[in-house]
Amino acid sequence: MLHFQPLELLSQDKTSAMFKAHNLKLLLTEDAYINTNHYFGDLLSTRKGIGVEIIFVVDDIQSHYQHVINTQVKLESELTKQDWGMLDFRLADPDGYYLRITSRKIS
Repeated sequence: MLHFQPLELLSQDKTSAMFKAHNLKLLLTEDAYINTNHYFGDLLSTRKGIGVEIIFVVDDIQSHYQHVINTQVKLESELTKQDWGMLDFRLADPDGYYLRITSRKIS
């Protein structure tokens, strides 16, 4: 079983944010700051999330679900108890990323 450390925000400015978890660092940068000669430069104008699912495991699934409901974001699926023992709900962002917000395993 994989165990992940929580992400810690190391730094943030107008264009990017750096996170850390144990020996992993994750840098997120806005597309507008990627140079056209970058490896992904030709892809900047394409839809990015096709075929990508990102799963967020949260401690309080009910409050996250209520927050999304309050923002009136269109859900792909309502809060549902899955056969594998977790609660989750799902949505797709405008770039096409499929987002699953899930609880830890329910005992």
